[in-house]
Amino acid sequence: MAAEVERMHEYGLAPISMQSLLFGATDAQLFGSPPAREQFMKAIFDAIRLAERMGISNLVLGSPKNRSIPPALEHCEAWTLAAEVFSLLGDYAKERGCWIALEPLPPGYGTNFLNNIEEALNFINFVGNSAITLNFDIGATRLSNTLMEVEEMLSHSRSRISHIHMSEPYLAPVGSDKQEVRDRFEMLRRAGWKGYVSIEMRCKAMDMALENLRCAVLNCSQAMT
Repeated sequence: MAAEVERMHEYGLAPISMQSLLFGATDAQLFGSPPAREQFMKAIFDAIRLAERMGISNLVLGSPKNRSIPPALEHCEAWTLAAEVFSLLGDYAKERGCWIALEPLPPGYGTNFLNNIEEALNFINFVGNSAITLNFDIGATRLSNTLMEVEEMLSHSRSRISHIHMSEPYLAPVGSDKQEVRDRFEMLRRAGWKGYVSIEMRCKAMDMALENLRCAVLNCSQAMT
Protein backbone atom coordinates (compact mmCIF):
# COMPACT_ATOMS: atom_id res chain seq x y z
CA MET A 1 0.00 0.00 0.00
CA ALA A 2 2.77 2.45 0.93
CA ALA A 3 4.50 1.82 -2.39
CA GLU A 4 1.32 2.55 -4.34
CA VAL A 5 0.72 5.78 -2.44
CA GLU A 6 4.33 6.82 -3.06
CA ARG A 7 3.86 6.11 -6.75
CA MET A 8 0.84 8.43 -6.78
CA HIS A 9 2.93 11.15 -5.13
CA GLU A 10 5.55 10.79 -7.86
CA TYR A 11 2.88 11.86 -10.35
CA GLY A 12 1.84 14.80 -8.20
CA LEU A 13 -1.30 13.07 -6.96
CA ALA A 14 -2.46 12.80 -3.37
CA PRO A 15 -5.48 10.85 -2.12
CA ILE A 16 -7.48 13.34 -0.07
CA SER A 17 -10.91 11.79 0.45
CA MET A 18 -12.70 8.47 0.11
CA GLN A 19 -16.32 7.33 -0.04
CA SER A 20 -18.40 4.22 -0.82
CA LEU A 21 -17.36 3.19 2.68
CA LEU A 22 -19.87 0.34 2.77
CA PHE A 23 -19.17 -1.03 -0.70
CA GLY A 24 -19.07 -4.82 -0.52
CA ALA A 25 -20.39 -4.94 3.06
CA THR A 26 -23.16 -7.50 3.51
CA ASP A 27 -26.26 -6.72 5.63
CA ALA A 28 -24.74 -3.49 6.96
CA GLN A 29 -27.56 -1.29 8.25
CA LEU A 30 -27.31 1.61 10.69
CA PHE A 31 -30.90 1.08 11.84
CA GLY A 32 -31.07 -2.68 11.35
CA SER A 33 -30.74 -5.53 13.82
CA PRO A 34 -27.78 -5.49 16.25
CA PRO A 35 -25.76 -7.78 13.92
CA ALA A 36 -26.57 -5.53 10.93
CA ARG A 37 -25.48 -2.49 12.92
CA GLU A 38 -22.27 -4.27 13.88
CA GLN A 39 -21.61 -4.91 10.20
CA PHE A 40 -22.23 -1.21 9.49
CA MET A 41 -19.69 -0.18 12.11
CA LYS A 42 -17.15 -2.84 11.14
CA ALA A 43 -17.15 -1.69 7.52
CA ILE A 44 -16.51 1.90 8.57
CA PHE A 45 -13.81 0.88 11.07
CA ASP A 46 -12.12 -0.98 8.20
CA ALA A 47 -12.43 2.09 5.96
CA ILE A 48 -10.89 4.31 8.63
CA ARG A 49 -7.90 1.99 8.96
CA LEU A 50 -7.47 1.97 5.18
CA ALA A 51 -7.68 5.77 5.10
CA GLU A 52 -5.00 6.00 7.77
CA ARG A 53 -2.67 3.76 5.75
CA MET A 54 -3.21 5.88 2.64
CA GLY A 55 -2.84 9.22 4.42
CA ILE A 56 -6.47 10.18 3.75
CA SER A 57 -8.09 12.37 6.38
CA ASN A 58 -11.64 12.74 5.02
CA LEU A 59 -14.14 9.88 4.71
CA VAL A 60 -17.50 10.74 3.13
CA LEU A 61 -20.46 8.71 4.35
CA GLY A 62 -23.26 8.74 1.79
CA SER A 63 -24.53 5.15 1.48
CA PRO A 64 -28.22 6.13 1.43
CA LYS A 65 -29.62 2.60 1.36
CA ASN A 66 -27.61 1.63 4.46
CA ARG A 67 -29.00 4.40 6.64
CA SER A 68 -32.78 4.49 6.17
CA ILE A 69 -34.96 4.57 9.28
CA PRO A 70 -37.51 1.72 9.27
CA PRO A 71 -41.18 2.68 9.77
CA ALA A 72 -41.36 1.01 13.19
CA LEU A 73 -38.52 3.11 14.64
CA GLU A 74 -39.40 6.47 16.20
CA HIS A 75 -37.43 9.47 14.93
CA CYS A 76 -36.03 10.42 18.34
CA GLU A 77 -35.00 6.83 19.03
CA ALA A 78 -33.29 6.64 15.64
CA TRP A 79 -31.31 9.80 16.34
CA THR A 80 -30.21 8.56 19.75
CA LEU A 81 -29.11 5.23 18.30
CA ALA A 82 -27.28 6.87 15.39
CA ALA A 83 -25.57 9.36 17.72
CA GLU A 84 -24.19 6.51 19.83
CA VAL A 85 -22.83 4.82 16.71
CA PHE A 86 -21.24 7.95 15.26
CA SER A 87 -19.78 8.96 18.60
CA LEU A 88 -17.86 5.68 18.65
CA LEU A 89 -16.90 5.98 14.98
CA GLY A 90 -15.83 9.59 15.51
CA ASP A 91 -13.56 8.67 18.42
CA TYR A 92 -11.98 5.89 16.37
CA ALA A 93 -11.45 8.21 13.40
CA LYS A 94 -10.02 10.98 15.57
CA GLU A 95 -7.40 8.64 17.03
CA ARG A 96 -6.22 7.96 13.47
CA GLY A 97 -6.16 11.53 12.23
CA CYS A 98 -9.40 11.18 10.25
CA TRP A 99 -12.91 12.50 10.30
CA ILE A 100 -16.23 11.26 8.92
CA ALA A 101 -18.13 13.70 6.71
CA LEU A 102 -21.86 12.99 6.73
CA GLU A 103 -23.50 13.62 3.37
CA PRO A 104 -27.09 14.95 3.39
CA LEU A 105 -29.04 13.31 0.57
CA PRO A 106 -32.64 13.97 -0.56
CA PRO A 107 -35.27 11.20 -0.35
CA GLY A 108 -34.92 10.62 -4.10
CA TYR A 109 -31.47 9.16 -3.45
CA GLY A 110 -32.98 6.37 -1.35
CA THR A 111 -32.83 7.44 2.31
CA ASN A 112 -35.02 9.14 4.92
CA PHE A 113 -32.19 10.04 7.31
CA LEU A 114 -30.29 13.34 6.98
CA ASN A 115 -32.15 14.56 3.91
CA ASN A 116 -30.94 18.17 3.95
CA ILE A 117 -28.21 20.45 5.25
CA GLU A 118 -30.19 21.72 8.24
CA GLU A 119 -31.05 18.21 9.43
CA ALA A 120 -27.43 17.11 9.06
CA LEU A 121 -26.15 20.14 10.99
CA ASN A 122 -28.61 19.47 13.81
CA PHE A 123 -27.51 15.85 13.97
CA ILE A 124 -23.81 16.77 13.95
CA ASN A 125 -24.42 19.14 16.85
CA PHE A 126 -26.42 16.40 18.59
CA VAL A 127 -23.50 13.96 18.30
CA GLY A 128 -21.04 16.59 19.51
CA ASN A 129 -17.91 14.88 18.21
CA SER A 130 -15.34 17.02 16.36
CA ALA A 131 -14.53 14.12 14.01
CA ILE A 132 -18.11 14.05 12.69
CA THR A 133 -18.36 16.75 10.04
CA LEU A 134 -20.40 17.72 6.98
CA ASN A 135 -19.84 16.85 3.34
CA PHE A 136 -21.44 19.55 1.18
CA ASP A 137 -22.70 17.91 -2.01
CA ILE A 138 -23.60 20.68 -4.43
CA GLY A 139 -25.53 18.41 -6.80
CA ALA A 140 -27.75 16.91 -4.11
CA THR A 141 -28.38 20.34 -2.62
CA ARG A 142 -29.00 21.88 -6.04
CA LEU A 143 -31.71 19.29 -6.76
CA SER A 144 -34.43 21.36 -5.08
CA ASN A 145 -32.74 24.73 -4.56
CA THR A 146 -31.55 27.68 -6.63
CA LEU A 147 -27.83 28.42 -6.69
CA MET A 148 -28.48 31.44 -4.48
CA GLU A 149 -30.18 29.21 -1.91
CA VAL A 150 -27.29 26.76 -2.12
CA GLU A 151 -24.88 29.62 -1.39
CA GLU A 152 -26.89 30.60 1.68
CA MET A 153 -26.72 27.01 2.95
CA LEU A 154 -22.98 26.92 2.25
CA SER A 155 -22.37 30.09 4.25
CA HIS A 156 -24.59 28.88 7.09
CA SER A 157 -22.83 25.51 7.39
CA ARG A 158 -19.28 26.62 6.47
CA SER A 159 -17.73 25.97 9.89
CA ARG A 160 -18.86 22.33 9.87
CA ILE A 161 -17.83 21.43 6.30
CA SER A 162 -14.74 19.28 5.79
CA HIS A 163 -15.19 18.48 2.10
CA ILE A 164 -17.18 19.55 -0.97
CA HIS A 165 -18.47 17.52 -3.90
CA MET A 166 -18.79 19.26 -7.25
CA SER A 167 -21.63 17.20 -8.67
CA GLU A 168 -24.91 17.28 -10.54
CA PRO A 169 -28.28 15.94 -9.38
CA TYR A 170 -28.35 12.14 -9.54
CA LEU A 171 -24.61 12.15 -10.37
CA ALA A 172 -25.02 13.26 -13.97
CA PRO A 173 -21.71 14.22 -15.68
CA VAL A 174 -20.26 17.48 -14.37
CA GLY A 175 -19.37 20.36 -16.64
CA SER A 176 -21.94 20.34 -19.42
CA ASP A 177 -23.07 23.82 -18.31
CA LYS A 178 -19.83 25.81 -18.19
CA GLN A 179 -21.47 28.94 -16.78
CA GLU A 180 -23.02 26.95 -13.93
CA VAL A 181 -19.60 25.51 -13.08
CA ARG A 182 -18.04 28.99 -13.07
CA ASP A 183 -20.85 30.32 -10.88
CA ARG A 184 -20.36 27.48 -8.42
CA PHE A 185 -16.63 28.10 -8.03
CA GLU A 186 -17.28 31.81 -7.64
CA MET A 187 -19.74 30.88 -4.89
CA LEU A 188 -17.02 28.84 -3.16
CA ARG A 189 -14.61 31.77 -3.40
CA ARG A 190 -17.13 34.14 -1.84
CA ALA A 191 -17.65 31.66 0.98
CA GLY A 192 -13.90 31.60 1.61
CA TRP A 193 -13.58 27.89 0.94
CA LYS A 194 -9.89 26.90 0.88
CA GLY A 195 -10.25 23.12 1.11
CA TYR A 196 -10.47 20.39 -1.49
CA VAL A 197 -13.29 19.97 -4.00
CA SER A 198 -13.91 16.52 -5.52
CA ILE A 199 -15.67 15.92 -8.82
CA GLU A 200 -18.35 13.29 -8.23
CA MET A 201 -20.24 11.82 -11.15
CA ARG A 202 -21.37 8.60 -12.72
CA CYS A 203 -21.23 7.55 -16.35
CA LYS A 204 -23.69 4.93 -17.57
CA ALA A 205 -22.08 4.66 -21.01
CA MET A 206 -18.53 3.43 -20.42
CA ASP A 207 -17.43 4.43 -23.91
CA MET A 208 -18.05 8.05 -22.84
CA ALA A 209 -16.41 7.81 -19.41
CA LEU A 210 -13.00 9.27 -20.33
CA GLU A 211 -14.53 12.03 -22.44
CA ASN A 212 -16.93 12.99 -19.64
CA LEU A 213 -14.04 13.01 -17.17
CA ARG A 214 -11.88 15.11 -19.48
CA CYS A 215 -14.70 17.61 -19.93
CA ALA A 216 -15.38 17.81 -16.19
CA VAL A 217 -11.73 18.31 -15.23
CA LEU A 218 -11.18 20.89 -17.98
CA ASN A 219 -14.25 22.97 -17.12
CA CYS A 220 -13.59 22.83 -13.39
CA SER A 221 -9.92 23.75 -13.88
CA GLN A 222 -10.86 26.72 -16.06
CA ALA A 223 -13.48 27.86 -13.55
CA MET A 224 -10.90 27.83 -10.74
CA THR A 225 -8.55 30.26 -12.48
